[in-house]
Amino acid sequence: YLVSGHTFVDIHLAYQTGLTTVRKIVTEVCQIIIERLTRARRYIECTFGIMANKFRILHRPLNVGKDKAICFLKTICILHNFIRSRSHINDFHDIVIIPDHIRSVRGLIGNTHTDSYTLRDNFADYFVADGQLSWQDRSIY
Repeated sequence: YLVSGHTFVDIHLAYQTGLTTVRKIVTEVCQIIIERLTRARRYIECTFGIMANKFRILHRPLNVGKDKAICFLKTICILHNFIRSRSHINDFHDIVIIPDHIRSVRGLIGNTHTDSYTLRDNFADYFVADGQLSWQDRSIY
């Protein structure tokens, strides 16, 4: 269940059932994870949109090799963060960042299904325990 917020629609289409039924089937923990991942996806999309407006090179495909593309993107991220740190304009209107709630997952990801299930369960445990946010229960009801 590490997927975007379209999971309900996907299940609805696959099983031809109503979304309210899907909400009853999908556990509360899954709904919390879906909500948290959806917010993260929206945050990243918002950030990319802001960067694309400032750095027009992102409006078209980069016709360079993989290494050079990675270098371009890292440079753009650094410049974007530098500009934001010097600016008093807040481009994010409804997004809240809580730095203490971000943990590194480096080293948790492997090549097997077991590792992906373990990572998923680690996220689930974190989202309903140490990483629980005040709004998350309200967002699924």
